[in-house]
Amino acid sequence: MQSSELATSRNRIIGPLAPDSWQLSDWVLFGLVGCVAFGIGGWLVLETGRAFFYQTLMPSTIVAACGRGWFEPALIPPALWNFTIHVAPQFDCALLDGVPLEGAIGDNTRVHLYMAWTASTLWRLFGVETRSLWPLAAGLSALYATAGFVLGRLFLNRYAAGAIGLLMAVSPLANSVLETSLRDYAKGPFFLWSLVLLVLALRARRSIRLAGVAAALGVVIGIGAGFRSDVTALIPIVLLILTLGQLRGPVPWPGRVVAVIAFLGVAVTLMAPLRANVQGFLGAIWMQGASEPFRYRLRLAPAPYDLGDRYSDELTYSSIGADLRRANPAAYDAGEGNRLARSQTQRLATPYVMGWAPAFIADVTTRALASAWLTAGLPTLLNPLTPRVQLYDTVYPGSFQLTRMTAGPMALISSRWTPLVAVAGLLLLLLRIYARSRREALWFGVVVVMLLGLPSLQFALRHLFQMEALFWLAVLTLLTSWPLRRALAIHLRGFVVWCVAVVVAGAGVQAGLVALQERVLRERIGALLAAAGDPIDATLELRAEGRLLFRVAVPSSYTDLLEGPFDSAVPAAAHVNFHTVRAAADRLVLEVGGPRCEAPLLTLRLSYLLRPEAWQAKTRDMTLVRPAEGWGRPVRVVVPAFYRASQHFEGIELPAAERDCLIAIRRVADDYRLPITFSAVLAPGWKERPLRLRLFGKLGPTPPR
Repeated sequence: MQSSELATSRNRIIGPLAPDSWQLSDWVLFGLVGCVAFGIGGWLVLETGRAFFYQTLMPSTIVAACGRGWFEPALIPPALWNFTIHVAPQFDCALLDGVPLEGAIGDNTRVHLYMAWTASTLWRLFGVETRSLWPLAAGLSALYATAGFVLGRLFLNRYAAGAIGLLMAVSPLANSVLETSLRDYAKGPFFLWSLVLLVLALRARRSIRLAGVAAALGVVIGIGAGFRSDVTALIPIVLLILTLGQLRGPVPWPGRVVAVIAFLGVAVTLMAPLRANVQGFLGAIWMQGASEPFRYRLRLAPAPYDLGDRYSDELTYSSIGADLRRANPAAYDAGEGNRLARSQTQRLATPYVMGWAPAFIADVTTRALASAWLTAGLPTLLNPLTPRVQLYDTVYPGSFQLTRMTAGPMALISSRWTPLVAVAGLLLLLLRIYARSRREALWFGVVVVMLLGLPSLQFALRHLFQMEALFWLAVLTLLTSWPLRRALAIHLRGFVVWCVAVVVAGAGVQAGLVALQERVLRERIGALLAAAGDPIDATLELRAEGRLLFRVAVPSSYTDLLEGPFDSAVPAAAHVNFHTVRAAADRLVLEVGGPRCEAPLLTLRLSYLLRPEAWQAKTRDMTLVRPAEGWGRPVRVVVPAFYRASQHFEGIELPAAERDCLIAIRRVADDYRLPITFSAVLAPGWKERPLRLRLFGKLGPTPPR
């Protein structure tokens, strides 16, 4: 191929390097996509009457809209509560007369300050009713779809990019999230515009241009954090691209340093008014995402342990609170109770989790790999045959008329093989980039893998819907690359070698992490089982349906906690903030089996005594399968026992006919290098078996909600 022909082919392989080289037709398509999406977003709110951004936790937005200033109400009148949960379509500000107000806004409003300010302004202009928020939904929808168009235009022709933008505008998944949670939808536009700017940062050829792109990234992430704090998870990726992304690139190190300073300066300035411990909360999100329902949704085979059997705020915060409180209960309790501040279980969640999470490092990467595969082929999650758990998540397809119309066509591509098609498309896209710039291909690939793995933090549709932009980009790449086959064939061999090297290196790293995790867990679990403990003399009580309760007496040190006031983790709190969590917990080791136990399956119920004020019950059933060699050698089961004012552990329940299967109950005082929420079923020879999540294998029974 002649050099001039090769140059022409290279120009056809990839789209314009930046929007400043667009033609008029590009701008016309951009405007068309934006207008269509704007109309759809507004139509959705006006038709459904839904625009939920967790105003239940931010009533100060309504108080401010009513001209009473930015204050949280000390009491929430029933009419105000009904409006925040969409029972009432509008609110009469006169009903705030006589309602006492707090001296400031709470942390939930502060964290979402830009969302709260926008919603409050719209209510003040158009009246305090839900449908008045249609301009907010319309604007976010337009930003979302146009970001998809621009992202596509950076790599593909204008018509393929226009298709991506329009597909995202009418997306049944995105519009279902918009109908379910405006707050969760709000992060989508900021994520995608950040991705657009990251590509432009990789393509910057001068220091001043990189600094300009960095400042724009600071604006997008700084403002986006005030709509949904999840956007801050992009900060490490941005710093990586602004520095190493230009390695062996045209921008020298001084220019990269200036870009980093510009990004951080703008982002920190815009996030300063939020004044909230945003990242302190990340640890709690990770703990919830590490629970069994999310493992099941990721299609991972279970380990002999888990970090929580259900997605439950009360379980997560009780676990954190019990571990934080153990060292000094009086000091911990004194730090709780400020209605305008978050609980220590949220503010200190990340450092708490970092104290023990490295022991599960291979599980983290395994979850990320599973997330990347499923998120790349995102429609597969909508397949009725896909294993799923009903979480507090997205109502799909929702009630919006357009969503119900487009859900049918989406189902046609919701195959179990969809991820394979998407990954092939993404690899082809990387080949097209590789043909022009190996550096850009490498770092864009890194960004894509990180973004696809990021939802593993909490694998739910409302957290990953925005990744459909990558799916459509992959599909349109497959559909438009045939004319480029000869130009791409020149680079195919080098690209394949490059990919194989990356896969081999990644597999080596993962193997090392697996070996490290299993060594650490064997040592820590062994120390837990060997720790000193007190045998518990349980009293027996016959229960309904022929079941027997081995009742465990409440330790006297927890009596004051059980008889004390309720905290925020009860339905009646109707809290402005999750400001108080008080809990204690013990670690129990059960010995199960013995020569007189003959059950092929044994279901143990960790029973809790619930008061009427209990929120999310901790009662749990654990089913043990008889080991291949029988019950002769006991199976040891590690479980937590929680104690709270609203509910507390009362004992172990099992069928009366199998009473001899529970040999002993022991309360252990280990070093707590594993979190209190850690549970495990350890059969004889457990040290020789895998102590990790696995990509392949049976999923196990469906976890509870």
